[in-house]
Amino acid sequence: MKLRDKLNTKDGYQEIISNNQRFIHKRDVKIKKLKEDEKKGIQSFPKPNTEILRSTYKTIIDYKCEILKAQYSLGESLSKIEEEFVTILTFANENNILVSYANLNVLLCMGVMFEINDQEFEKMVNIAEHYLNLNGESDYLMDFLIKNRIPDRKLSGSFILEKPYGDLKKIIDCSEKDKEQALKLLKDYLEKTWYKELIEVETHKSKFNIHTGYWSWEAGAIAKILALDDSSLKNQQYYPYDMVHWKD
Repeated sequence: MKLRDKLNTKDGYQEIISNNQRFIHKRDVKIKKLKEDEKKGIQSFPKPNTEILRSTYKTIIDYKCEILKAQYSLGESLSKIEEEFVTILTFANENNILVSYANLNVLLCMGVMFEINDQEFEKMVNIAEHYLNLNGESDYLMDFLIKNRIPDRKLSGSFILEKPYGDLKKIIDCSEKDKEQALKLLKDYLEKTWYKELIEVETHKSKFNIHTGYWSWEAGAIAKILALDDSSLKNQQYYPYDMVHWKD
């Protein structure tokens, strides 16, 4: 395998994957016990078992998404990454899990780039709607990614994360008249805005092994939806070029 993100090592990524798999196993054991306790009417924590279950499920999704990102950075095959991606969708949907905005963004963008089937896309929409409804929020980026498959979807006028995602609307609007200029704006977004505005913690500089890769998933998804000629971005550090073009 050839590393896609060279800011960590092969062994470093594999250690992250193994650790997160171990963490997931521990939570699986915890969930089994919580379900058994709930049936028996046993309350092992100050908070209700159902609340602890929801929190544990969410933690598992966090670990699974860390594995997904590390696998991509490590250089794992896209077919294997897509399989892992689909298992996350199914797990989150079946357990009605409130996925974090950051992870939801990753999943939505990957769904676009993987060109998932209608059944999987419906799961993806359900997960997004669950997040938006529970938080009483709306988001232009989520709406745009969903509208790609559901044309009747209305676009929100606001972003949950205005910086840096607010700049994406300029790219989308520009593409209707000038795709070359839209590509230039996307390149500027990647090279001048994305890292500066979004990366609050430089994980590759941490003394702990926590770097799973830096990737602008939304840039790839938007380029794919807008059908931009992104050949000039093939070697851009944060751009998931091969995922954008895997099913071309």
